[in-house]
Amino acid sequence: MEGVSADILALCDEAVMIPLFGKGSSLNVVNALSVSLFEIIRQKSSN
Repeated sequence: MEGVSADILALCDEAVMIPLFGKGSSLNVVNALSVSLFEIIRQKSSN
């Protein structure tokens, strides 16, 4: 993953990569959390 040091990744239990299209190359924390929560809720409601 780009932008996160190997030391920080080593402390993580899991890492998530959110694909981006267009000019943007990163998301701020609030946007990343919003996308992640949307996907978690979407997957839980489909089961």
